[in-house]
Amino acid sequence: MQMIVKVQNLMADLSILFVVLFLLVIFIVFPRYSIVQEEWVNPHIKFKGPYSPGDPIIFSSNLSFEHIALNGIPFSQSPRKKETVYVGGLEVSSKEIPHISGYFASESSWWPFSHPKLKYFVIPLPFAQLPSLPSVKLKIKKSTWEKMDEKFDEQKKEERKLMRSLLKKVDGALGSTCWQMPVSSMIVSKFASPRTLPNGISYRHTGLDLRARTGAEILAAGPGQVIFRDHMIVPGNNILINHGEGLFSRYLHLSKFEVSLQDIVQPGEPIAKAGATGRVEAAHLHWEVVWKGRRLNPQKFTEDWNLYCQN
Repeated sequence: MQMIVKVQNLMADLSILFVVLFLLVIFIVFPRYSIVQEEWVNPHIKFKGPYSPGDPIIFSSNLSFEHIALNGIPFSQSPRKKETVYVGGLEVSSKEIPHISGYFASESSWWPFSHPKLKYFVIPLPFAQLPSLPSVKLKIKKSTWEKMDEKFDEQKKEERKLMRSLLKKVDGALGSTCWQMPVSSMIVSKFASPRTLPNGISYRHTGLDLRARTGAEILAAGPGQVIFRDHMIVPGNNILINHGEGLFSRYLHLSKFEVSLQDIVQPGEPIAKAGATGRVEAAHLHWEVVWKGRRLNPQKFTEDWNLYCQN
């Protein structure tokens, strides 16, 4: 009788062992059943700040983010060997307090029973409004103003529509090459400075005006492809360069083009001659940097980008 009980116990033990081994084989050989775990974390990213409208927001991290965005807009990315540089910025007219949100994945070490973890984060950034300054009334010649007054509103509307569509492009990779100023000269009108047109309309300056006599050489600020090269009523002769991942630079009021559509250019390569075409008081270069439709301070962008660039 005792022998029968021992055999029954042994059979029970072997049955349990068989079930355990069977489950182990299922977990190891077949795709394991994953339960996604979620948690909120601080990714410990360093930011300069405080940020104002028009400021670029550029930083690097060695974390592999599944998603990372500035106020809901995904950052542009420039991968490097050991980290990735992220590029974004605030529109010059923005009043929204900036925050960065996203998540990245990790996995517990209890193999083969490991489960993926999604780590979420939200980082509010320090924000400062632009100072309130008196608006400068532009002194545009009557003969110049008559070429772009209300009679041309429909054409100007179509030109703005075309430029907005071009600035929505996010194709092409964002490289790591350093940027430079498109002309070596003094600033004659700062970015975001308040201005008033002869018709009374006020706005913030969306670019940087650099002194440049007619015929002065204008250089590409960064590497990219020429995707627009034509005349418009207000910008005059202008060039738009696509630097990839939704980043662009634009050069206005030119007198002569030295590149063709679809040309690939490098920093320091001549692209045009300065001029006084379009809505201007005198010859100069109006230079813009645009990230996903948002006008950024070109000088600050170049300085901040060059902290992470590689030539």
